[in-house]
Amino acid sequence: MILMIEIGYKSGKHSQGKSNKAQVAQVRAIMGASLGLLAFMLAFSFAIAQRHYESRTNAYLLEVTAIGFYLQAGFPGT
Repeated sequence: MILMIEIGYKSGKHSQGKSNKAQVAQVRAIMGASLGLLAFMLAFSFAIAQRHYESRTNAYLLEVTAIGFYLQAGFPGT
């Protein structure tokens, strides 16, 4: 998306000849907003991945603890 914005900016600058400071400010604002949105999406995706990893780790520890209790109880067949 940033690449397309840059291409559009360059082609517009080339077709008009001289650059307008208001146009440059608008392009920078759009790029800043896009990068901000990208940062939020990246942060949320890392948070979801971390939560998934923690839940898998907790499930593994609960299973190991249950197996340990079962072996300590001395049920027949162990």
